[in-house]
Amino acid sequence: MSARRLPAFCFILGGLLAFTGCAGGPSPVSEQDSSRTLTLAANTNWVLVRWISSGVSKHPIHPPAPTLQIGGEGRVSGNAGVNRYTGVVRITDARLNWGDNFALTRMAGPPELMAAENLYLDDLLSTRIVTVHDDRLIFTGEKPLRLEFVRAKP
Repeated sequence: MSARRLPAFCFILGGLLAFTGCAGGPSPVSEQDSSRTLTLAANTNWVLVRWISSGVSKHPIHPPAPTLQIGGEGRVSGNAGVNRYTGVVRITDARLNWGDNFALTRMAGPPELMAAENLYLDDLLSTRIVTVHDDRLIFTGEKPLRLEFVRAKP
């Protein structure tokens, strides 16, 4: 290819690459993506910092903020506010599947904390996709539903 045609070729090739990159739109989250995210987040403690349920921000997040620990093979546990929870999450058809194996301690607390805890657990178990964006672990679902966690400080 002659030196005179090289800039025109590069311009056309760049335009085609940009067009094909935009034409597909964002790629859907795959089963591998969610599995990889859970693997990357494993053996790390997380704290809830943002919670949107049915399009409404849940503020304030009652102290103590809910926590989440992710272990190997999909094991999860944490503190929901008053009680501790534990269970297993699997990836099925590229979606989170929380199953029926969740256990919760049964301590009593102030009514407003117990209500917030129940909402948190209902929302967590309703999430279907998990991603990592910057330093946040983000669980999303319908309604719209979004739970954002950051790494807990040691």
